[in-house]
Amino acid sequence: MIPSPFRLLVSAAAALLAACATRPTPSPVSTAPGPGAPYDGTVAIDPAAGTPSAGWTIVETDPLADSSVLLLNGGLVLDSATGASLATHRSGVERSLGRHVLHWRAASGPSDARSPRSATLYVRGTLRFSEDRINGASADWLELGLDSFWFPVFADFAHDVVGTVRLIMPPDAARRVRASGALSTRGDTVVLHNAQPLADFALVAARALVTTTAGALAVHHVSASGADVQRYLTSTRECTEWLNRSYGGRQRIERVDIVLAPRTGPGYARAGYIVISANELTRRDTLPGAEQRANVARSLFLCHELAHTWATGAVSNGPHNWLNEGLAEFVALRALRHLHGDSTYRAHLTRYAQLSAQQLASLPAAQQAVWRVGAVARPNAVVSYRKAPVLLDSLARQIGESRMDRLLARWFADDGPRDTPGFLAVLERQTDREMREWFEALLGK
Repeated sequence: MIPSPFRLLVSAAAALLAACATRPTPSPVSTAPGPGAPYDGTVAIDPAAGTPSAGWTIVETDPLADSSVLLLNGGLVLDSATGASLATHRSGVERSLGRHVLHWRAASGPSDARSPRSATLYVRGTLRFSEDRINGASADWLELGLDSFWFPVFADFAHDVVGTVRLIMPPDAARRVRASGALSTRGDTVVLHNAQPLADFALVAARALVTTTAGALAVHHVSASGADVQRYLTSTRECTEWLNRSYGGRQRIERVDIVLAPRTGPGYARAGYIVISANELTRRDTLPGAEQRANVARSLFLCHELAHTWATGAVSNGPHNWLNEGLAEFVALRALRHLHGDSTYRAHLTRYAQLSAQQLASLPAAQQAVWRVGAVARPNAVVSYRKAPVLLDSLARQIGESRMDRLLARWFADDGPRDTPGFLAVLERQTDREMREWFEALLGK
């Protein structure tokens, strides 16, 4: 019997990790169009050293593309790329990331033209991490996601990240893993599967990971106090209940995993998987009202990340990203009003308006706008996270709260294009053309 690629990989994992002499081979991946096609990978990694050796099969699902550009961590080397669909490939460096261009063979006939192109990439090296510490690798903590480009990322950021990754670690580095997708184990191998489109393959792994659950909610940590864990469980439950009640008619938040990462740096979310810097818990505010301020800040962060259950789908590096971040922040502020009162809601909006006015004043007019016809650049963070929610509040005051609720629910359930014209079209159907034109002009100021 000929051993399967998976069995060959498992038996050779120790040697691979020690010397990177053997290349992991992905399991066969279907090249037929479908939600499970784009990624299939096998990654052997030593967490203490941050040294992956991987085989990735990727699929280009755009039938019109004659080439694909993939981004990889600057510390990783693309050893080789193979595939019947692949004509040539070349590698370079751009902004400290590896940039790998795959050129596809011309279609040989009508049926071939309809088939997605695939290639298998063999990758090795030592991961380089940014100063914000949002990802990292050490003997105690492994955290990987889009920010580290540990897997091949399509440079247009418009390809769904679905598929399967098998993660192999040395036996003496065995750890508990939590991830954005579904997790299972096959012997010593952890299998991460994104059945639904996500931003990336995101995971954390630690030997000493502790889990505290409350129904469908869980907090994972290495050293948080019981009181802090309970605070996160309470805030998560409050946000989840309000969001499901408000927008869960078609899709609901069923489960939430909160990871308290032992590091500084930003937090992030992938569906019901939220990572927060545990060091935020150690910042002690001794001024009056400190506990309330901490509760408000925790609610706002969690509600924003959970709102991405619905506020998602716009291309993240394009001009419509404000629909992801601005709507998530606006919805979080509405949750904040419910949980902590209208005065808290208004105080945040006032501060957002002041901050955006101050920080955008020195920029050209085009960069101050949330969106304009013909825009191609992604709006900066102040525009998406601060100005956009203020403008959405202005819209709510124009059309009324109940109609704003219906507009948001309709947009979150809409199957149309996830872009600004699509949002404006839903607004026009819920109100009228005059209101659409008014809000479109407001976005462009």
